[in-house]
Amino acid sequence: MLSLDSSAVLIMFSMIQWIPYIVMELSGFKYLMLMRKANTQSIRKAELQPRKLLNYISRFNLMLLLSSHIGFVLLVEYFRSHPFDGFGGYHNLIILLLMDALFYVVLMWHLRGKSLNPYASSSDRIRHLQKMTKTMTLTIVLVVLFAAVNIILSATETRHLLDILPSLYFIVLGFITLQNYRVDCIDFAVYKEK
Repeated sequence: MLSLDSSAVLIMFSMIQWIPYIVMELSGFKYLMLMRKANTQSIRKAELQPRKLLNYISRFNLMLLLSSHIGFVLLVEYFRSHPFDGFGGYHNLIILLLMDALFYVVLMWHLRGKSLNPYASSSDRIRHLQKMTKTMTLTIVLVVLFAAVNIILSATETRHLLDILPSLYFIVLGFITLQNYRVDCIDFAVYKEK
């Protein structure tokens, strides 16, 4: 198809499907910025809450994250000693480290930075941070799993199965990221006019 790799075409179509979610997220940021501008309260109040990343990640998700990374490092080491054509070597680990650093910076910005929603209660903020850390840790685990399966399929000369992998990956990723957002837990009383 257009002399492109078929998995690249599948990834392109998957990315096109994510455009409405990206637009929705960007409009949400614009809405929150308008809410901060409209907040005319001169007295600010803040509740004490933990600001460490480990307070928001469950032990299970942390162990899942660590075990996936250790497994991926062992897989890369194995294929470094038994290379195949097209293997990236330690570049795979560098890409994983850059992705981890990006997610860490985003999480710390939400943890330590200015509150995006000035009207959100402390419990809503904590719930949001817990959802966000859970989503990001599971996303990283899925990326590691996707990369590992991709390396294994390339090494075993079963590249014809690589066309199915991006589709499954994006379906599972969409399911995990969208299942965490629920409206029934939000306290809407803080948005009423006083």
